[in-house]
Amino acid sequence: EQALEKVTRWFGDIPAGAPLIRPRSWIPAIPDCRSDSYQARVPDPTIMLYWNIPAFGTTDSVRLSMIADIFTGSVGGQLIRRLVYEAGVVSDITVSLSPGVLCSQLIISATVTEGEDPQQVRQRILQQIDEFIEQGTDEDTLLQVRQDALNFFSESYRTSAQVAGLLSSSFAQWERADGYLDIYRTYQQTTVADLQQTARRWLAVNHYALNIMPFSDQPPAENTPVTDRRAPPVHAPESAKLPEKQIAQLDNGITVQLAERHSHADIFLDLLLPKTAMKWPGEAGLLTELLNMSGTTDQDTFAFDRSLRAAGVRLQVRQRLHHISVTVSCRTAQLEQALQLLQQRLSGSVLTEQDVSRQLQQLNSGLTTQQEMPAALSLRVLPAIMYPAGHPCRAPLGIETTRQSVQAMTFAELSAAVPELLNLADATLVVSGDTTPET
Repeated sequence: EQALEKVTRWFGDIPAGAPLIRPRSWIPAIPDCRSDSYQARVPDPTIMLYWNIPAFGTTDSVRLSMIADIFTGSVGGQLIRRLVYEAGVVSDITVSLSPGVLCSQLIISATVTEGEDPQQVRQRILQQIDEFIEQGTDEDTLLQVRQDALNFFSESYRTSAQVAGLLSSSFAQWERADGYLDIYRTYQQTTVADLQQTARRWLAVNHYALNIMPFSDQPPAENTPVTDRRAPPVHAPESAKLPEKQIAQLDNGITVQLAERHSHADIFLDLLLPKTAMKWPGEAGLLTELLNMSGTTDQDTFAFDRSLRAAGVRLQVRQRLHHISVTVSCRTAQLEQALQLLQQRLSGSVLTEQDVSRQLQQLNSGLTTQQEMPAALSLRVLPAIMYPAGHPCRAPLGIETTRQSVQAMTFAELSAAVPELLNLADATLVVSGDTTPET
């Protein structure tokens, strides 16, 4: 009643617009598995497969989003594990949904490893889909996917504005403000058999394939000297207004800064490690990428990923301007599990030669792509023109590595550099959320 009174007060005198038309779903069939090819300035071939699927919010589209998460939602996803880690035929693969009102699309995008036949890789992808249709997945994986989806759903609608947007969009699409609950119930009630039936209904049919092949016939660019190298003045930043914080010192020397917030039952931790000088350009960034896909001394990559998802914990290692940041977010009840997993990441991370080799190859391909894109090249050289030597912002934007560093970095060197990167000396732990100093 209060909401109706406010809406009437502020919007009641606005004349009604044209009637809202809700077109019926229309999912066109794709004839004869059509495929097209074109060339682009990319280092490696890319395959993109498209299936037309039901509109956003329908039961089948929600289940297909769960299948996409099973395939490539994490480093332990079925397609990533089988095609990237085990077979090594692709360097990257993603499954995503492009939602629509009349019709949505499920899209698989895969970057083919150098020397592999794109058509054979396409068949391998289709074989994995057929295997899922016949065998499904295990209950633990389904539980993790369901938990991830429900956690994301809960985290996306916390403020009154977000909830109002959800209710209004639900009414506009389904003529019910609580229409979103159908999606929520689908996540809760879907079984492995339901996923298999949905995959058989929509993925065992004709699809469209787009093959993007490398093209490198390009004349050399002319060198234009830069005459004006004057750097713009650097102004002091304005003072930030931070919330009241509590500061403490742990026995191991780590400084803890706490900002209590008890409005939501979640906690966010950001462990800031002072960045140390690395031997090669881009080495710190490469190590953070490798750590995010690595296992530990107690668990391999896939087991550690399952532990994170089972506990509803998000753990990420990032490179920042002055620090290496290790972030952890979790629900209040899972704080102890989150801290145990953080400890494993900090003290027991184990790189693999396969991951190092693949990431170095991707960096090398990225450098090739960068040379073909004027915007990317300008981002690489602009910081050195704008900032003086020694300035922290002088590092290239985008890819920091060079051809020389990619060729020189070895598995042994990178493994030995992990403890140096994750050194807790002079570290600061920033904590915000539903916790207290005693906790």
